[in-house]
Amino acid sequence: MLRSKHLILCIVAVGAIAFVGRAQTPAPSEKELSQAEKAFDEGNSLYEQRKFAEALAQYKKALIILPDNPSLLFNTGTAAYFTKDYAYAAELWKKLKALEPLDWHNRAKLVQVYQALGKLPDRDAERAELFDLWKKGTVPELKKQGVETIVVLLHEGGSS
Repeated sequence: MLRSKHLILCIVAVGAIAFVGRAQTPAPSEKELSQAEKAFDEGNSLYEQRKFAEALAQYKKALIILPDNPSLLFNTGTAAYFTKDYAYAAELWKKLKALEPLDWHNRAKLVQVYQALGKLPDRDAERAELFDLWKKGTVPELKKQGVETIVVLLHEGGSS
């Protein structure tokens, strides 16, 4: 599963505004934002062609400009996962979790990558948190998922 271009455009605008408020980090220029969007789009195209290593390289270019962009973190993590760079995928998805703790798709990916890394205590803790989100109805989209979907997420970590 990839995050769409529409989402990054919204986040780029919000990110640019947020960057203006930071004293140490200057806001990306229009040229940099354009470069990030181009790299993101190229990464998505390569990902759809299952060229994960090449997609990863493009996403990394965009992350240099927008290091806290949720769509970039998610897609870069997914490309890293498919190139078997599980540690990097985990790093990116943990960062995304800190930014968006209710993103259940990302949380399912964390379960998956912890399994791949053999970090079973981390996997089990993330599963428990994901199940709690579902049980409490904290995330309406997640609550709509049937029990079968939750069981798959908890046992496989999501496979998309």
